[in-house]
Amino acid sequence: MTRLTAIQALRAIAAIAVTLAHVIGDITARTGVELVPRVAVGAAGVDLFFIISGFIMVYASRGLVGQADGWSIFLSRRLARIVPLYWLVTLIYLLMQIAQGKWQVVQLEWIVASLLFWPFPGVTGAGLSPFYGIGWTLNFEMMFYVVFSAALWLRRRDPSWVVASILAGGVALGVALPLPDLLRYWTNEIVLNFVFGIAIAVAFLRGVRLPYALGALLVALGVGGLIVSTWLGFMAALPDQPPAFPRSLAWGLPMALIMAGVALTVSPSETTPSGVARLLHRLGDASYSIYLVHPLVIVAMRPVLAASVAALAPLPAALLHLVLVAGLVVAASTVIFAAFERPLTAAILNRFARSGQANLPPSVNHGGLPQEAVTLQGGIATKSNAIGDVRD
Repeated sequence: MTRLTAIQALRAIAAIAVTLAHVIGDITARTGVELVPRVAVGAAGVDLFFIISGFIMVYASRGLVGQADGWSIFLSRRLARIVPLYWLVTLIYLLMQIAQGKWQVVQLEWIVASLLFWPFPGVTGAGLSPFYGIGWTLNFEMMFYVVFSAALWLRRRDPSWVVASILAGGVALGVALPLPDLLRYWTNEIVLNFVFGIAIAVAFLRGVRLPYALGALLVALGVGGLIVSTWLGFMAALPDQPPAFPRSLAWGLPMALIMAGVALTVSPSETTPSGVARLLHRLGDASYSIYLVHPLVIVAMRPVLAASVAALAPLPAALLHLVLVAGLVVAASTVIFAAFERPLTAAILNRFARSGQANLPPSVNHGGLPQEAVTLQGGIATKSNAIGDVRD
């Protein structure tokens, strides 16, 4: 398995972890059955997604550095990748709320702000959260893309340090000063995960490679860090809530160690991917769909959970529900990726190319990705996925 394929597998693992955390957490909240103690650690997949995003944006934008229109190519292709499916699932969620008679949450300004990735105080008590709750992480992704495109606009030789400095400086400013709510939101220390990913990408591109034993040690230390933080009871807060302990240290740093161990390690041999590896690669391709679709499946299946509990004992009902929801999420996400996400993204990118945004260096294609990154990105320009909370 190549390093890029392994990173794709990490995306799949992160998506699965967050999905299971949300499904099991929802089961516990509605039945009292705790299938997995402290399952909320699965939300650390968000941190891993941000780290991967930092890595991929540096890696994939190499051919755009120094181009006069590099910043616009970068940003337009990020929008093409993120917006269509997110807007679709937000519309579906809106219709689900209306069907349930929850008209109190249907606020036009909140929905518009959500579609524009702008933090807005809604009516659910979740703070500056989008209408479709998990979109809070996309707000941070979009902010990261805007900062990155601004660094490309400066046309410096290496925009990586500019982006990292802006993000880290913002966090320091947020710690030192009592900023307004919106600025405090954007300077949340969770953005340091992007910086971790940028640092790993810079090391990778500069040829840093670790012996296999050292890479395995980094992965083990990262897993150990997650175990320790979970054992100590760490729970991440929403970005506009004060954390009990910095998330970037409790979850971000361990995930960065895992990412570095995978991305920078010299593999002892390049072998034909196993069946599990191929499955993880496919799930990595569909990880953005998994991210956006799984809350809809959870909400839609809640009546089934209630009926199962009424017909069966709580424990078998909970186990059956977990299998059903997880299976539906995987099936629906892979279909949506193949039938909607991938072809629509390709069509939008082709339209950009026809409109004159095809002046890329020979080494760059598929939405601004170097040729060797196509395997990692499933053949199209993609983003890392960050999965947030599930709300009614």
